[in-house]
Amino acid sequence: MKCFGENEINILAQAYRLCLFLDYDGTLTPIVRHPSLARLSSSRKKVLRELSRLPNVKVCIVSGRILSALKRMVGVSKFVYVGNHGFEGEGPGIRYHHFTDRKRRALLAIIHQKLKQQLGSIPGVFIENKTLTVSVHYRRVSKKDLAKVKLNFLRITMPYIHKSKIHLVEGKKVMEVRPDAQWNKGTAVMWVLDRLASKSRKGIFPVYVGDDRTDEDAFISLKRRGMTVKVTMLPREYSEAQYFLHSPAKVFVFLKKIIAIRKLMAEGYHP
Repeated sequence: MKCFGENEINILAQAYRLCLFLDYDGTLTPIVRHPSLARLSSSRKKVLRELSRLPNVKVCIVSGRILSALKRMVGVSKFVYVGNHGFEGEGPGIRYHHFTDRKRRALLAIIHQKLKQQLGSIPGVFIENKTLTVSVHYRRVSKKDLAKVKLNFLRITMPYIHKSKIHLVEGKKVMEVRPDAQWNKGTAVMWVLDRLASKSRKGIFPVYVGDDRTDEDAFISLKRRGMTVKVTMLPREYSEAQYFLHSPAKVFVFLKKIIAIRKLMAEGYHP
């Protein structure tokens, strides 16, 4: 990966129509010990509101979080929100909820209950039933209990995997149970982008910024169509992203520069 620098920022700032796909945890906010603690500061919310007011700039927040929580935590009405790793999305002119049939939801509810019974008493485990997916967070689990958590998780989920009813994805200190469906952040981002592009005579230049393994699908989908940026302190690690930024703080430096340049361009200045 190359460092995302001034040249790339200028290219994005000058794109006639720009679409910013931004992950939430680890990208807009630092990774924290519990998901409930990952909150945007007032100053960072102000930057996002400024982005929403820029002409010809669309912003889509993409996350593994449940859609309703994601919208509440960011709180910018003009944004498109994609939650549950792509399974649901809402925004101006966009609304979808994929794979929400009762059979799938009932199966995930059963798995959630089993996971809760087997893992819920282990200190540090946090289990989320997000209706369309189930997450087991283990960031606060002690080293001595970690193997127990992973082993019991696999014991519960493997029978369903063998029957092709679910599949598993591992992120940063979290294990995800998802419906057995060909849908992820990458397919969701392309779905949203195609719909935004269909409403415009001119094309949209997309950029995706994310930090997790689950963002790799989006990096792959957009690699030949726009720019992809991974938020990481380990730029030499393998990723499908083209560029890297070191931290959420650096992401907001980038966003502020986009705002400043596009405001100047609106006044007739061209870098």
